[in-house]
Amino acid sequence: MEKLEHRVLGDIERNIQQFIEQSNGIFVRSNINTCSYQIENKEGIKKYFFSFNNESIGINVNEFSFELSDMEKIHFIDNFGLSNSHVINYYSSLQKKDAEASLNIILNEFDSSIEVFKIIDEKPQCKVNGKYLELTELGDGVRHLVSIVTSLYASENGYLFIDEMDNGIHYTVLGELWNVIFTLSAKLNVQVFATTHSKECIEAFNHVQHDLGDKQSAYFEMARNIKTEQIFMRDLDDEQLAYELTHQGKYRGE
Repeated sequence: MEKLEHRVLGDIERNIQQFIEQSNGIFVRSNINTCSYQIENKEGIKKYFFSFNNESIGINVNEFSFELSDMEKIHFIDNFGLSNSHVINYYSSLQKKDAEASLNIILNEFDSSIEVFKIIDEKPQCKVNGKYLELTELGDGVRHLVSIVTSLYASENGYLFIDEMDNGIHYTVLGELWNVIFTLSAKLNVQVFATTHSKECIEAFNHVQHDLGDKQSAYFEMARNIKTEQIFMRDLDDEQLAYELTHQGKYRGE
């Protein structure tokens, strides 16, 4: 068993090193910072060079650590939602707070045919019209909603990143989704970073932000300066965003 563990760890380290080698030459610039990474090989000595603004550090490849470390309370949901194993794992955080009924209420508000959510035979399932169906049978919207709610509980006092948060969610319930995110993130002290390309999702965010009087939330957009061709980022408060949305302003990086 010990030899097997060493072999698995060795494979992981090689994969990380391969990824770092393939990422050579990355350069990112914003209106605030610049950062870059490149590999230099001089006289048979390979070094990794990392720079952030005017500071740079070079590390000999033999001194670089490829060990993995897990950062607790930081979770990420891609545009497909969580895998079954992640849903089961994160659901345990919800169970520890005896909040199973809360998830059932949220699901029922989004779809009245969903009665209850359970883990049965190590598979996430929903009872729909008296019959249990696996989460994979219920479409991307339900999976994404379950992913978001369970991840919020798992990220208590931490951070949650959601990519294309409206994926599979009907535009008519986006306001309810934002309300869930605003309410639970405040209750659980979770800082949420969510991306979207949907105008309806941005409008729903702005309405909920305004209705709740939330001053801790912010809308950020990336755009290109037409004169300099440089990418920049700016943030809009709820009134500025509302004005752009109602006066055909530029948003979503347009």
